[in-house]
Amino acid sequence: MAAAVSEAATIRGVVLDHYTGRPLAGTLVSLGMIQANGVVTVSVRTASNGQFVFPQLNAGAYLLSAARKNYALLKYGQKFWNSPGVPVVLADEGAPYIDLRLHRLGAVTGSVWDENEIGIAEQEVYAYRPSRPPVLLARGRTDDRGVYRIGSLSPGPYLVRAGPKQLDEETAALPTFFPNATAVDDARIIDVGLDQQTEDINIRPALGKTLTLSGDVVGQCEGRISVSLISDIGQTTVSGPHFTFDELSPGPFELVADCPGARNSYGAFQRLQLYRDTDKVSMQLGLVPTIQLSIEDEAGKSIDPRLVSVMARRKDLAGEGSPQRLRDGMSLLPGRWDLSVGASGNLYPVSIYGVGVENLERARADAWSEFLILRGRIGLKVTMASGAATVHGRVTKALGDPTVGAPVYLEAFDPTLNKRLVDLRKTLTGPRGEYRFAGLTPGSYRIVSSFEFDDPDERTMEAVQASTIVLESAKDRAQDLDLYSRP
Repeated sequence: MAAAVSEAATIRGVVLDHYTGRPLAGTLVSLGMIQANGVVTVSVRTASNGQFVFPQLNAGAYLLSAARKNYALLKYGQKFWNSPGVPVVLADEGAPYIDLRLHRLGAVTGSVWDENEIGIAEQEVYAYRPSRPPVLLARGRTDDRGVYRIGSLSPGPYLVRAGPKQLDEETAALPTFFPNATAVDDARIIDVGLDQQTEDINIRPALGKTLTLSGDVVGQCEGRISVSLISDIGQTTVSGPHFTFDELSPGPFELVADCPGARNSYGAFQRLQLYRDTDKVSMQLGLVPTIQLSIEDEAGKSIDPRLVSVMARRKDLAGEGSPQRLRDGMSLLPGRWDLSVGASGNLYPVSIYGVGVENLERARADAWSEFLILRGRIGLKVTMASGAATVHGRVTKALGDPTVGAPVYLEAFDPTLNKRLVDLRKTLTGPRGEYRFAGLTPGSYRIVSSFEFDDPDERTMEAVQASTIVLESAKDRAQDLDLYSRP
C-alpha cells in the first residue's frame, strides 16, 4: 500500500499575493479533472503558509484555479486575468510544484465637490458597467472631507456617478456622472486595472432643484401594495397605496404597482417623462395578466410542457431581470417582458405567438423577443418541431495535435441584424480534443475555440473571425477547429 501511494501523482503549490509576495492563507484552490463527459472538481483551502496539496491523482489533464475575496479569480496558465486556464497534464508519477500569484481587484477614488471645490460629506457614489442601460456594480460614500473610495472592482471600463443630495433648503446636488455630466451619453468612461487604484475621479455635481413624484394606487387590492420607480440607473421601491419619490432628475421613468393576494394578484404599469414636480399620479390596479401557455408540434398535437423550457425575464429601463421558467397559469406583472424558448432533446422551437400582447420585436423562436404585457388573460402558443441540430468536432493545435481542455464557444447569430440571439454556449474539449453541442435550433451560428479569452462578446467573436456555420434540422454537422491564438 505504501508503494502504491508513493507512485501516485500529486499537485502541490503555494498561493501568494502578487504585489507583496506574501502567502495567502485560507485561499480556496480548486482542481478539476477533464473527462470525456465533463469536469470533476475537488477543492482545498491553503494552509497558514499559503501551501496546498492534491495527493493520489490519476494521470490526466487538470484545471487548477484559486479564488479569494477582493482578488481576481486566477486560473493556472491563463494569458489574461479573465481568460480560461490551461490544463496541467499529469503523468503517472508526476509531482509539479506550482506558484499561484493572485492580483488584487482594482479601486476608484476621488472627491465630490461643491461649486467651490469643498468636499460634500456623506454623498452616495456609484460605479456602473457602461452598458445601455448602465448596470450598477458597486457603491461607496464620501467621508467628512468629501473623499470616497470604491474597491473590489474587476478590471475594465466604468461609469462613476454621484447621487442626489439636498444641500440646504433651496439647493440640491443633482445626480451627476464623472466629470460633470447629468446624462449617461455625456459621461466619461474610466478604466480600472488589477492591483491599481484609479485616482482623482473627482465629480462636481450640477446644482439645482431635484424633482418629486407622488401619487396613489387605486382599485381593488387584497394585500400589501408596493410601488417601484424604475429609471436607466436602477429601481426604488416603496409601500403604497400613497407613494412619493424625491431627489429625482428629469428624464424617463417607469412605474410598476404590485399587489399580490392569496386568491388574486393586481398590478399596474405606467411610463412617464418627468420635467417638473409631479403629484396626483393615479395608477389603476387591474388583475395581473395570467398566462395560458400551450405547446404543440407542427401538426397541432399537444406536447408535455415539462419537456420544453419557455423562459421569461422582465425588461425595463434598468435592464433585464433574471430569467424564470414560464408555466401555464403563471402571472406576470404588467410591463415589458422578454420571452424565449429553448430546444429540448430532439425538439426545437419554430415560433412563439401571443394573443392579448404586443410583440415589440420579432426574432427566431429561441432568441429573446420583447413583448408588452398589460392586462387580461394572455395566450401564448409555442410550436415545436422534431429534429434538433448537432455540431461536433475536434480542436487541434498548429501541428494537428489534439487540444485537451480547450474552451469552445458557440453563438447563435443573426447575420442580417449582426446580432447575438441567445446566451453564449460553452463546453470544454475532452481527452482527445473532442467537443459536441446537441439540442440546437437550426440556423446560423458562430464557433471558436481559444485559451485567449473567456465568454467572448459579439465584438470579440467578430474580431477573431469565428467560423460561421449553418446547422440544419436533424443533421449532425462535423466541424473541426484550429485553436485560436492571437497573432
